[in-house]
Amino acid sequence: MAMSDMMVTLPMLYAVNQIDFKNEQNVLLCRLGYATVTLVAFGIYAYLWTLISSKNDQTVVVVPETKNALGSVTEEAAELPTVDYDHAQLKKALQQLVIGAVLVSFLHYKFEIVQPLFIQLATTPMQLYKNAMFKIHLLGKDIPRPIKEESPFAKMMGQTEETPEQPAVTEKKEGKAGKKAKKEE
Repeated sequence: MAMSDMMVTLPMLYAVNQIDFKNEQNVLLCRLGYATVTLVAFGIYAYLWTLISSKNDQTVVVVPETKNALGSVTEEAAELPTVDYDHAQLKKALQQLVIGAVLVSFLHYKFEIVQPLFIQLATTPMQLYKNAMFKIHLLGKDIPRPIKEESPFAKMMGQTEETPEQPAVTEKKEGKAGKKAKKEE
């Protein structure tokens, strides 16, 4: 978690403990705030979808294969037009928003837990602001594609971006040199 995230999340956690959620008016305000923030986020993502579609950028983006923590390939390498790549990135963000909304709503409906609703008042706009498609298409920032997705688990484990290993290339060169030497004999 970045320092800016903590500067928002920690006060929200403090505020959660200061609000009386047994008061029905506070619960109602929290529900309304959560619904408003979630619907505004959906609206912004819908607007971004139309912006990306209207630009119809056909520049090719080379997307490398992605691997999970266990090393198995989750997505194959591909070449996509920018419009398709941006739509795929936006679809991932929408799925994250929907899953979060369903989970928080379920917790609130089934177990009457109000605190996640309140915390989502801050975290949903933070996720929206950190989204690369939001930065590119609404804020006008120039972010190169493909977008590097940082895994919090990789940071914890001290893993970095994988680069091709030099010894494998060296072995191939040595193998060819060995074959040439054998032919000359």
